[in-house]
Amino acid sequence: MSHLKEIYNLEFPHYITKLNLDGYLFKRRDDYKQQLLKLQHFVDVSGSEFHILPNTGEHAVTATVEYIEDKPAILEWGHDGSTRLDDILLLLDLFTGRSVFYKNWGDDEDPPIIRDSRLSQWGSQLLLSTRRETAYVNIDSTQMIDEATFRKMKFPEQADYRSCDIGFEKSLNNILALIASPSWQTEHKQGYFLHLYKNATKRSIIEYSFLSHWTIWEHLYAIHNDHLNERTLQTTDATDKVVFIIEKYFSIPISSAARSEIIRIKKARHTLSHFGRIPTNVDISEMKLFIRLAEQIIANILGLRPSNAFNFRSTYSVF
Repeated sequence: MSHLKEIYNLEFPHYITKLNLDGYLFKRRDDYKQQLLKLQHFVDVSGSEFHILPNTGEHAVTATVEYIEDKPAILEWGHDGSTRLDDILLLLDLFTGRSVFYKNWGDDEDPPIIRDSRLSQWGSQLLLSTRRETAYVNIDSTQMIDEATFRKMKFPEQADYRSCDIGFEKSLNNILALIASPSWQTEHKQGYFLHLYKNATKRSIIEYSFLSHWTIWEHLYAIHNDHLNERTLQTTDATDKVVFIIEKYFSIPISSAARSEIIRIKKARHTLSHFGRIPTNVDISEMKLFIRLAEQIIANILGLRPSNAFNFRSTYSVF
């Protein structure tokens, strides 16, 4: 017996109408265009599949998901009853920058939705880290062909096809396979930090975003040093934790000058958490540095090559 659920806020790659993620088949609704336009958009987009206009946005049912049997969750959720669908929706949230969830109430109910309908503020380097793979889809028949076949076609036959990215689906399936592996589960303690990271990407003031991303750095240090007792983990200097994470994920040797900079930013973090204000000796760009570094760390953990679309690595000179 198959199950069917309505999915909120899932934005598909251009011209991709279905996503098969670990046996869960996500399909666009027939009115996908109208539903998509209801979502929040920041810029005017033309020349693509749809003409998108800036919009404050709201929640919208854009898709359905069909599956035979819901599998147990891969990730730790902190409560019973979580399933593989929950894992997949969390990844879709991270890799689309939207709060993606399913309808879990009856048609005769109309509860207020407490999820955030706004686009995520952070995580753009992560969602750009999926490996792009181009295919071509016929806009009338939806037949899909690979790039080599398309290149052999002649005009005007090519005019019936549009390029699309089939790499998004493949990347997410690769991630699902990776995080289900015993080695990943052991090393990353079932990935509970992904929940922390998802919440940290949501729109907020820079002070909160900085502190919540710093928490992720602390959490990663703890799971990679689980041989230490709780008291040692709590009393280890935050500078040493940051140095450990940078050296582990970026292979950047930390100089004494760089350590001094980390100490300065660490002190700013303490001041912010205790007094609620950004110290004058720390620039907001330095706070954003730690947030952007976290995006690349998460991409690395999920088996991706972190995107450098914003030439962000040039800012690593601080280290």
